[in-house]
Order: sequence, then structure tokens, then C-alpha cells
Amino acid sequence: MSPQNVEKSERTQEAQATVQQSAEHMKEEARSAAEAQKERALRMASEQKDRAIGKVNALADALRASGEQLRQKQEGQMAEYIDRASERLNSYADMLRDRDMQDMLREARQMARRNPSLFLGGAFALGFALTRFLKSSQGEAGYGYAGESGYLARGEVQGGYAGTPGGPPVGPAPSAGYAGSGLYGGSAPAESDVTRRPV
Repeated sequence: MSPQNVEKSERTQEAQATVQQSAEHMKEEARSAAEAQKERALRMASEQKDRAIGKVNALADALRASGEQLRQKQEGQMAEYIDRASERLNSYADMLRDRDMQDMLREARQMARRNPSLFLGGAFALGFALTRFLKSSQGEAGYGYAGESGYLARGEVQGGYAGTPGGPPVGPAPSAGYAGSGLYGGSAPAESDVTRRPV
């Protein structure tokens, strides 16, 4: 091989080595960037997981308190449902502490594919329970109004009116009937007491 060819071959090999080194350097930089990005993603996922655990625990505590109030209002069956939901949320929070975000998301997607109505059903049950709790916390209100307001309470009969929602105001409370007592208050004469005039 002539000296010119040898020199040309050496330059080619040097160029190839330079290109290979550059490629290896670029790969190493890309690998380092990917690792750094992965670490940032894992750190963010861990922070999000901690926040999620805190929210789940807070929701479980709120449900437990709601269950206690429902139980005090003689809503025992609904209180049991709320307690079970609270226990499951606490169990889920414990599970979150031992799992990473990728596993959680993968399992959530699998669960949604297996039973797409699960989340809707759970949201409906929770909303129903909270609605019952809010209604029960407003007190044992009857239909209409009672007492000094002049409207009827549920199941009462005053002055000839039945206790229906939105009933009209009533006067004194005479006994209901058609003969011997007035329907709207005050005594009305019975038919036998009326002196019939000759026509």
C-alpha cells in the first residue's frame, strides 16, 4: 500500500473514531438526561402520591364523622354504609403508601376497563349518603309549618283542615265533623236544632 493510501486510511479511521466517540458522548448525554427526567418524574409522582394519601385520609375522617352524626340521628343503616366506605378509604390510603404511581395508574386503568360503572356507582352512593346527611342535619321538620305560624304540622288536624304540605292557615281547633260542629271553626247548629219555617 502506498504511503498516500496509508495516510488516507489513517485519516478515515481517525474520522470514524471521532464520529463514534461523538455518538457515544451523545448517547451518554441522552441517557443522563433521561435518568434526570425519570428522577424528576418519580419525585413529582411521590409528592402527588403523598398529597393523594392526605386527601384520602381527610375524606375518610369526614365520612367517619358523618357516620357518627347519622348514627346519633337513628340512621344506623346509612351510618354503617358510611363507616364501611371510610374503612375502605383508609385501607386504600395504606395501600398507596406501599405502591408507586405507575402501578396505581395501571391498576386504575385495568379496573376501569373491567368495571366501567364502578366509579359512577361509587360516586352516586357517596352523593346519596351525603344528601341524606345534609337533610337529616336540618332537623325534624314537618310538612308545612306548625305552631305560631298558623300552618299545620304533619299528621295533625286543626279546624277541619288536614295536615298536608302547603295547607292553608287555620283558626281555632274545633272537632272535625259536619253535624253539631263547625268545619271551619265555631259550632254550627245541627239540622235537628234548626226551626223549619213553613213554605
